[in-house]
Amino acid sequence: MLKSLSIFIFLCVSACCSKTIESEDPHFKGSHECIYGENDRIGCQCKDGTFSKATGSGACSGHGGVEKWLCK
Repeated sequence: MLKSLSIFIFLCVSACCSKTIESEDPHFKGSHECIYGENDRIGCQCKDGTFSKATGSGACSGHGGVEKWLCK
């Protein structure tokens, strides 16, 4: 029972927590996918895998659109 509960808690926490973004650009180092409002945005990752420092409308317009918004 305890082992099943531990696995369940681990899966819930893993699914709910945002992961740190891997980027060579110091601007995005240590950033994660935003789970809060757009005021916290520092940029985004585009659908083609590139990164942009744009934080609003038109971000990644030439790269297939925004895959995820990034926050610190």
